[in-house]
Amino acid sequence: MAWKDPVLPQVLVPPDEELKLRWYHLGDASFQLLPKQFEFVFAPEEFPAYIGGFGSGKTRSGIIKGTLLSMIPNNRGLVGRFAATDLEDTTQRDFIEFLYEAKLLKETPNARTRRAIVYCVDPITNAPTGYTSEISFQHMDDPDHLRGRHLGWDWIDEGSEVVVKAFLNLIGRLRHPPARKRYCSFVTGNPEGHNWIYDYFFNEELLSRLPLKTRLTRRGIHATSFENYFLPPEYIDNMISAYSAEWLQKVLEGSFDVFEGQIHTEFSFRTHVINSDTFPGERPPREWNRLLGVDIGGSSPWAWVFAAVDKAGNVIIYDEIYRATTDTNGIANEALPKMEGLTFQAKVIDYENRIVADDLRKLGIPFTNARKRGKVDTILRVTGYLHPHPKNTYPEWHPLSGQLGSPRLFIQSNCVNLVREITQQRWKRIRVSDQVVDATDPSIPAHAYDALRYILVELPKPTELKPTFWQQLAHPISKMSQCYWVDKAKQDAHPKQPQRRRPWLPHLRLPS
Repeated sequence: MAWKDPVLPQVLVPPDEELKLRWYHLGDASFQLLPKQFEFVFAPEEFPAYIGGFGSGKTRSGIIKGTLLSMIPNNRGLVGRFAATDLEDTTQRDFIEFLYEAKLLKETPNARTRRAIVYCVDPITNAPTGYTSEISFQHMDDPDHLRGRHLGWDWIDEGSEVVVKAFLNLIGRLRHPPARKRYCSFVTGNPEGHNWIYDYFFNEELLSRLPLKTRLTRRGIHATSFENYFLPPEYIDNMISAYSAEWLQKVLEGSFDVFEGQIHTEFSFRTHVINSDTFPGERPPREWNRLLGVDIGGSSPWAWVFAAVDKAGNVIIYDEIYRATTDTNGIANEALPKMEGLTFQAKVIDYENRIVADDLRKLGIPFTNARKRGKVDTILRVTGYLHPHPKNTYPEWHPLSGQLGSPRLFIQSNCVNLVREITQQRWKRIRVSDQVVDATDPSIPAHAYDALRYILVELPKPTELKPTFWQQLAHPISKMSQCYWVDKAKQDAHPKQPQRRRPWLPHLRLPS
C-alpha cells in the first residue's frame, strides 16, 4: 500500500456497511461510492490524486468530483488526457454520458469549441439555480497550449501519460473568480513507477521535507482493484488467470514499483536502500575505497555520485549532488568539501564535454574519461550489482545482517535522485510497432543513473566477487542504528492519529 501523509486531516468516511446501501443523487443521476471514492470526492485539499489498479473507480470518481465542482455557478473546468482520440473515446464519452443521465447537459461539445455547457443545481436539494457552468475537453500532448485560460478546476485522467509541466501549467490557470477559495486541480490514473505523480503525492522522502502548509494542499489516495466490492467476481479472476505475477502487482494492487518495460525489476527499497544514519556521521568509514562519477549538466541537472566500497566488495552510494547550473566554479566548490581527506580509487566523468572536464581539473578535481561504450553492458553491470545473490549474506552494517540473499549495491536514503532514477528506467519502445529495443527511454531522466554506471564499470564484475558470509552478531549494527530501528518500530506500532476534519463540499441528499 502506498504511503499516506499522516499530517492530512481525516475525511469522515461512512462505514462500508452504510456505503453499500446508500445511493447519492446529482440531478437525475443516482450512484454509489466506495470508501476511497468518497474520500477523494469530498477531499478538502486543492490538489488531490486518486491512483490505483484496474477497476478501482478512478474515472468514475473524477467525473463525480468534476460535476460537483461544476455546480458552482459560472464555473469553468477542464478535462484532459494525453491524446485527443483517447480523451474522446474514454473520459469525455463517460463524462457526457453521466451528465446526460443526470439531465444536466445543456450543450454538448463540438469539434470547434470542445466545450460542454451544464446546468447548475444545488448539490443538497437538487433545485435548479438558474446558472450554467462550462467544461472544456483538451488533449495534453503539448503542455504549452494549456496557457491563457482562467479555470476554477481541472482534471487530468491517466496522469502518468502526461508530463508534469502540463499539471503545473493547469495549476497556474486556477484563477477564475466564481471558484475562489474552492479551486481544485486533481489527477486520476494507474501507477506508472516512481514518476512525477508518485513524487508529488506519495513520496514520503520528498513530501516530509516540504513546509506543512504545502503538504496540507495535497492528498494522495491509493486504491487496489480488490477494494471495489461492486466489481463482479469474474473480473478479478479473469485478470489473475491472464497476467503474470509482476503485472498483477500493477493492474490489481496498483503497485508503484512495477511498470511496463521496467529495467531493474530486482530493485527493492527494503533491500537496497539503507538509512542515512547507518554509518556514524552518515558516511562509510574513511578507510574504505572511494569512487566518484559525474554526469555533466547545464540546463539539465549535474549529477555527482559518491560511492564507497567495503572490504567484501559491496558498493555503498552515500552522497550525491544533483542540480541544474552553468556555474562550474559553484558546483566544484560544493563538491570539494565532500572529498576532503579522502583517497579516490577513480573519478570518472562524461567525456563529451571536455572543456568542462578541463575546467574542473584546473579547480583541483581531475577526472578520467568514463567508459561509455556498450551501454547495454553497463546496464547489465548495474543489474548484476542489484541482483540478490542466494549465497551472499548481508554485511554486518546492514539491518538484515547475517541473512542470505544480499545484493552488492546499496544506496543511502539521502540519495533521493539516484533512487528515483533507478526505479524509473525503462527500455525504449517503438510506438508504431510496440517493439522494445536495447536502449533506455530517452524521456526518462538518467543523470544520476548514468553517473552510477560510470562508477560500476570501474569495479569488478559482480560475478567475479566471491560470496560473503557474515555470522549473525549480537550487535550487527551501530548503537545509533539500533536505536533508530527500535524507535521506528514503536512509531509504526502506534502511529499518530490526524485531526478529523469534515469535507468542505456539502453532503448530497439521501433518497426519500
